[in-house]
Amino acid sequence: MTADSDPIKLLQLVNPVPAGSLREVAAERTEDLLVRLHASQVAAPTLAAPRRRWRPLPVAIAVAGALALTGVGIADGFGAFSGISATEHPQGAADMLDPAVVAAINRQNASPQLGDTGQLLPESTRFIRKLPGGERVYALSTTTNKLCDLIVYPPSSNAESADSCGDPLSQNAPTTVEVDQPNPAVSPLAIGVAIDGVTSVSFRAGGVETTVPVEHNVWVYQGASNALQALTVHFADGRTQTLIDGRTQAASSGR
Repeated sequence: MTADSDPIKLLQLVNPVPAGSLREVAAERTEDLLVRLHASQVAAPTLAAPRRRWRPLPVAIAVAGALALTGVGIADGFGAFSGISATEHPQGAADMLDPAVVAAINRQNASPQLGDTGQLLPESTRFIRKLPGGERVYALSTTTNKLCDLIVYPPSSNAESADSCGDPLSQNAPTTVEVDQPNPAVSPLAIGVAIDGVTSVSFRAGGVETTVPVEHNVWVYQGASNALQALTVHFADGRTQTLIDGRTQAASSGR
């Protein structure tokens, strides 16, 4: 095989990286995977990332991962954050992610099955709220201007960070709704990022209608609930809006 036809050499030619960079590490790992593939020693991994469902970080590195790390456009993210005042500030020290989380995002971005979500942009991350359990909630955008929620667990929990992405919020979709349970020993965590004007959400939990306040554009409930299936959004002007499986089904006008 000549250098012109060897995919490893072609990868190096079309994707040059500076010495010592993270991209160089990714390229070296990709080259190793390609060599092993030539020897039929490993199969390319796959990834399924359902829309608006938590997906754990990190995910498997795809064989073409080094190529996916190049040519990523940088978006300011504010289009995706429209209506979420807790995100409307320049990125500062509090918004910066731990290097390990950024590395996990880069690995996820290397997947060939990102679909219309695109790649996550750590450069757009905004910290929103720290939860009572120590979890930190962030918002970030993608190369296709999607809105993503990112939850980073405290190191003591030994839980993987997770993200979920979808279209930006609107009056017809005033909140995200996700449920995560990284550890079967703890209760599920229902969480959402809501637009300005949403004061609380309510849903059935343990057979009882439960109302949860929104603080800094985030609501959270620890425990089993049907928040994913049916949730009522309460606005400051008295309006309510019922979401079934994340979609508006009914609304009432304010007083």
